[in-house]
Amino acid sequence: MSHELQCNSLYQSLELSAQRWPDKVAFVIDAQEITYRSFLQRVKTVASQLHHKYGLRRNEKIILAVGNEILFCEVFYAAMSLGIIVIPISTKLTSDEVSPLVKQIIPSLVLCHDDHIDKYKDSLPPKSQLTVLSKWEETPNMSLTPVTASDISSDDTAVIMFTSGTTGKPKGAMISHSNLLHSIVSYQQAFSLTEKDTTILAVPICHITGLVAILGLFVHIGGTIHLQKKFNAIQILECIEKEKVTFLHGSPTVFILLCSEAQSSKEKFGLDSLEKIACGGGHLNNGTIESIKVTFKNSHIHPVYGLSETSSPASIFVEDVRNHHKRGSSGKAIPGVEFQIKDESGEILPRGQTGLLWVRGPVVIKSYWNNSQADKESFDNGWFNTGDLAYIDPDDYIYIQGRLKDMINRGGEKIYSLEVENILSTYPGISEVAIVPYPSEIYGEEPMAFIVADPECSITAKEIISWACSKLAKYKVPRKIIFMDNLPRTNNGKISKRTLKDNIYKYL
Repeated sequence: MSHELQCNSLYQSLELSAQRWPDKVAFVIDAQEITYRSFLQRVKTVASQLHHKYGLRRNEKIILAVGNEILFCEVFYAAMSLGIIVIPISTKLTSDEVSPLVKQIIPSLVLCHDDHIDKYKDSLPPKSQLTVLSKWEETPNMSLTPVTASDISSDDTAVIMFTSGTTGKPKGAMISHSNLLHSIVSYQQAFSLTEKDTTILAVPICHITGLVAILGLFVHIGGTIHLQKKFNAIQILECIEKEKVTFLHGSPTVFILLCSEAQSSKEKFGLDSLEKIACGGGHLNNGTIESIKVTFKNSHIHPVYGLSETSSPASIFVEDVRNHHKRGSSGKAIPGVEFQIKDESGEILPRGQTGLLWVRGPVVIKSYWNNSQADKESFDNGWFNTGDLAYIDPDDYIYIQGRLKDMINRGGEKIYSLEVENILSTYPGISEVAIVPYPSEIYGEEPMAFIVADPECSITAKEIISWACSKLAKYKVPRKIIFMDNLPRTNNGKISKRTLKDNIYKYL
């Protein structure tokens, strides 16, 4: 039985797991096993250091920029025990990207890698403290008085997660303990996960999927996490085989890379232990589903839709999508969550019509950090404007059609980029595709396709266009196709259409 109703914070979730399964392995990192009893003790020690050495108190803020390290997990749960707000930041960010985030947050403490100290020291406010991994590891295992904040409310902010910034200035989503716990329990129930399950955390822990859908989820259920510092497809496949991993959560890109490696490698991996795959952070197209079916034959596939502002999941495809007649959908709203589809004037649209997706429920944040303008634009009486285009069918399944900003207006006819991408992705030899508009004197905008082809395939733009004309209305067919070795990506691994648009004139 789940223990979510007994928890006001993620730290209490850890405590309950440690009480129930003290000797069970919580983490495996670099062949070292850490039990729940040991992990809880390490968290208590770190909490004492945060409180006594660094003077941190409830509602103060700490930036964690250390990547997929066990110390991240320890500091995160220690902060949760003290009511300290954690701001996870990618180690990939540059000084110019880090500076505005630090100035927005004004953290009490920044923990980063030794070689990243220059990113932070110049932008750090006078009263903020800065420490690095080596100094933290040199700190003796202090026997200080254990300390926790007993009055933490489930409505307290636990995490400020900055959006990727693909639309401009990053916004800090203020995620509460309650938001996180509802998300975690939704995953647990949707996938019927128990303490017997095992997973791999190789996606960035600083992103909502790594932090909530893997770390928070598996600590909550008492499962085992194999923590990998960097994404390495071969190491993940080897880990699945050796450790009999049962669950994997990642973006479509993650599974494209895993399938490509498994199918091209001379080594044949035993992957039959993998029972469930969750895929979010981008649309899971038919081509990728087919590749997953071939590579992970025993695994059910579950598309997930969500955002940082929904604390990870808003909808989950609970059934196995592999041969489901609703393939292409992102499933149904998770328990407690409601969807509305509206036109640009705010009128609610009927089933089957595409419009702006609004969402409300216990996983949805209440506001952004110190950004009243963004709050005004995004929130309305508990409803959040996702900025995504979608429609809902008569059976309550939701179909994401892409971002509003990605819709192409060709002479008054609307083209949904994702629809075109889904069709093109089924063409043999196409690995990835992104559709963006290019300027047209006659129509205003026309669709252009950026395509990554499989290395062994020889396909031409003319062949693709000819084939697409039999699959799409003529006005939706891209008239320009650009082949690329790789598509540009944001720091969280999503395809950066903004980069493609900014450089569109290079390809005309």
